[in-house]
Amino acid sequence: MELENTGVSKAKEALALIEATEQRLETLVRFPIWLILLCSISYGLFTFAYANMAHDNEWVLAAMMFFAVFLAAGYFGINYLKRRGIKLLMLPRSTLGGVYFIGLGVTFGVIITLSRAYFLEGVMWSAYVGSAANMMLMAVAQYCYPLNEVSVTRGCNESD
Repeated sequence: MELENTGVSKAKEALALIEATEQRLETLVRFPIWLILLCSISYGLFTFAYANMAHDNEWVLAAMMFFAVFLAAGYFGINYLKRRGIKLLMLPRSTLGGVYFIGLGVTFGVIITLSRAYFLEGVMWSAYVGSAANMMLMAVAQYCYPLNEVSVTRGCNESD
């Protein structure tokens, strides 16, 4: 009987060690906070500028500039991790991670499309709401799930 309890306790210890390793890995591959903020703010401002675009006005240039800043911040983040010796896969490995990844992209697209459509219909505050939503969603996605993998057993605030 004691032999069975020892096997169970060792299995629990092994699972705890695996969980701790995953948490440490997520901490290592996470972009710095300033870079997460730069990415999310530039993406939110891109959403705002895109929603405000109408007939080649100045918002077109602003949308292109904010998107360029977003891409540059992502590029610098990837290079930052490469200099630390970490090479990330861009696509998740698990099915749940793939569903999360695709769902996140669809959500970003729906928010951008709806904020622009409602803005063109005369709902002026939709650009503000859409940009704030995309900004917060981008920050949470980059901070909580840097590997694009979702854990069923662990939430965002348990990753540190």
